[in-house]
Amino acid sequence: MGARRRRHTIAFFFLGVLTVQAGWLLAVPNFHGPDEIDHVFRASSVARGHWQPSSVEPEDGRGYLIPVPDDIVAAARESCEKVPYLGRDNCSATTEPDAQGHVLIASAAAKYNPAWYFVVGTAARPFEGAGGGLAMRLSAMLLVDLAVGAALWLLISRAASRWIVLGIALACTPTLVYSSIIAAPNGLGYGAGLLMWASLLTLPRAPSERLKAPLVGLAVSGSVIMVTHSTGLLWVAMSFLCAAPLMVPRVRHLWSRSRRSVLVVGLLLAAAAVVSAAWVLLAGTNDPRSGDSADYGPAPMKVLLQGLVLWPLQSIATLQMRNNAAPIGAYAVAAALMTVFVLLAWRAGRRAERVSIAAIALASLAIPIAATIVAYPRLASAWQGRYGLALALGIIVVATVVLARKPGPHALTCWAAGVGLTIVHWATIAAMFRVDMAGASQPWTPWFVAGGAVVTVAAFGMASTRPTSLRE
Repeated sequence: MGARRRRHTIAFFFLGVLTVQAGWLLAVPNFHGPDEIDHVFRASSVARGHWQPSSVEPEDGRGYLIPVPDDIVAAARESCEKVPYLGRDNCSATTEPDAQGHVLIASAAAKYNPAWYFVVGTAARPFEGAGGGLAMRLSAMLLVDLAVGAALWLLISRAASRWIVLGIALACTPTLVYSSIIAAPNGLGYGAGLLMWASLLTLPRAPSERLKAPLVGLAVSGSVIMVTHSTGLLWVAMSFLCAAPLMVPRVRHLWSRSRRSVLVVGLLLAAAAVVSAAWVLLAGTNDPRSGDSADYGPAPMKVLLQGLVLWPLQSIATLQMRNNAAPIGAYAVAAALMTVFVLLAWRAGRRAERVSIAAIALASLAIPIAATIVAYPRLASAWQGRYGLALALGIIVVATVVLARKPGPHALTCWAAGVGLTIVHWATIAAMFRVDMAGASQPWTPWFVAGGAVVTVAAFGMASTRPTSLRE
């Protein structure tokens, strides 16, 4: 595919993505995302030089006290007071403003790695109050879009196939897109997971293939995943392990071709792993012993069996919180599209590709089961399906690479898939409007949803039908 045609494909694809993101931005008002207030406070604090983890506990609230600009606290107060699990000190300052206008307030993100928070917090520094929160959202969204765009560019540069656009669109689940517009580091971790898998699977097999782009993508994505969440090191390690059947011949070729480049990437990932692990251990991030003193006992078998269904569904879509289910029709359409896509790849794949897909699926279920068994006595059923999305996305990306070797689907198939994906996203967004507005109906909401759906279908259809397989 020529560079111009590739740019047009990516442009149409992101027209659809940006339209869906605009829907989420309107459906989820500022500060209303899951734990978004905690992350906004941490980002505001880190951007003003307060990098260290806090250990000062509030009298009434969760997390630890950190210095935050008073205008941010005031802007978030109304939204904060509507969240049932937050205490007084999470919503109202515990001190008077100091000379810089900073107050102490509790944040559950007070011990998190400061890397992501510094970037989005710095981008929001020129703005005050709610404007600062919105600036964090937009900067976080831009970072996710860059990661997803890089993944699409890597894959479509290797194979001009409609399957690649279909695969990346399937990977951009409502959970990923929703997370991308929240001022929280999770969304970037998921987008980086997509880039990591694209980088792994586009590493060159032949001397004529380009080496630099996938190696850079691998170094950047792996490092980002490790610093955006305390479990990031686990997801990178498991992704490399599950990809091993596909990577052995590639690594041998890379080692013989450019040992220096492989060593540099390996050292960068190792350094990121050490820094990430050191922060988690020294700061006590997500230490279950720091929670309440309740003892829930051993994990019931019912919880584990329910998790086998709930966790995959949560990785597809949720509404405001993990327990707010999206419309059942959205789950049905998304599951059907993904199942058909993966089964087609399974039939067409080689043995190593099938082993890799099976390993990712097994690990994506085994890890939450193990984590729930270990943490249940202190945290009960705290696991969320989205936590493992950086790993689980590998199933779709491996399937995409397999199908890209085949002739691309017919244009009508692409448009039908676009209609299905549009239904998944906009049905979920429409439901989110009802949840966040507590049942209130705005006169413009149906028109906005309908217009957004039309733009999404058109953009996705144009993106998916432009590339054509080399064997078509």
